[in-house]
Amino acid sequence: MITHILYLFTGLIVLNNPLIALGYFVDKTADFTPKEQRKTARLVSVSAFICMVVAGVIGTPLLKILGISIPAFQIAGGILVFVIAMNLMGGDDDPVKPKLNQENSSLPPEKQFTFAVVPMATPIIVGPGGFSIVIIYSSRVENWQGALELLIAGFMVGVACYLLLFGSVRLSKWLGNAGIKIINRVSGLLLAAIAVEIVLAGLRGLFPALKMMS
Repeated sequence: MITHILYLFTGLIVLNNPLIALGYFVDKTADFTPKEQRKTARLVSVSAFICMVVAGVIGTPLLKILGISIPAFQIAGGILVFVIAMNLMGGDDDPVKPKLNQENSSLPPEKQFTFAVVPMATPIIVGPGGFSIVIIYSSRVENWQGALELLIAGFMVGVACYLLLFGSVRLSKWLGNAGIKIINRVSGLLLAAIAVEIVLAGLRGLFPALKMMS
């Protein structure tokens, strides 16, 4: 159980990469007090967790309504994940997430926390790739234990987001641009391997004969 939870957590944390949002968070909370930064980090992480739960609960039924098979979605999602992985390893911006430097204007006091949900929680942290992998993982759930494992993995991602964002000011200074780029490249390599596994699972679903060959 613990091994599977760690596997799910790895896939979720790599794709819903909170490190991508560090620069945006630091910029938006530069004038915040430590208490306000902590509140904002908590709001972002809770919102990201809720987004993953919603995707996991309604994602598969929605695909059935649209007439999209799980194997077909797995292949499409795996390709999307692989594209993101290639961009992470190449040092480019994620093609399916917004540029983080396009919004640098300060927010009025009454709206200073609204950015925590949009665009911080989604689509910066939980973007299309994040929704895809949650739906793919949830489609494999067969019993309550599988659902609990996925829920725990999603909760762990939320906790990791909170810890990273709350410590983002010190972390960004400590890592620097070079450090964050190195982490993105390692994350991209892990993500590419996960993408291949997802595509293979989809192909086995579409072509059952492949199961006998594996």
